[in-house]
Amino acid sequence: MERMMDGMNGGMESAMPMGDMGTTDGGGATPKRSAPRRRSRPKAAKKARKSGGKKRAKKTTKARAKGRKTTGRKRAKKRSRR
Repeated sequence: MERMMDGMNGGMESAMPMGDMGTTDGGGATPKRSAPRRRSRPKAAKKARKSGGKKRAKKTTKARAKGRKTTGRKRAKKRSRR
C-alpha cells in the first residue's frame, strides 16, 4: 500500500507502480482528461455491418421531412456533447 501512495505523490524518485501515463506523477489527474475518447460504434451499426445492410433510417432524411436544416450543425453537436 505504501508503495502505491509513493507513486502518486513521490514523483520521479519513487518507483511508480500505477503510473506510466507519460507523465511524472503516477497517473494523476490531467492525463485522463486529455486522453482521447475511444468512441465505440453503436450496436445497430455493428449489426448492420454483420448482416449487410442498414438497420436504421438516416437521420438527415427524417429531419428533412420535418423541414429542418441538416447541414452545418456538426460543431454545435460536438460542443453539446461535452
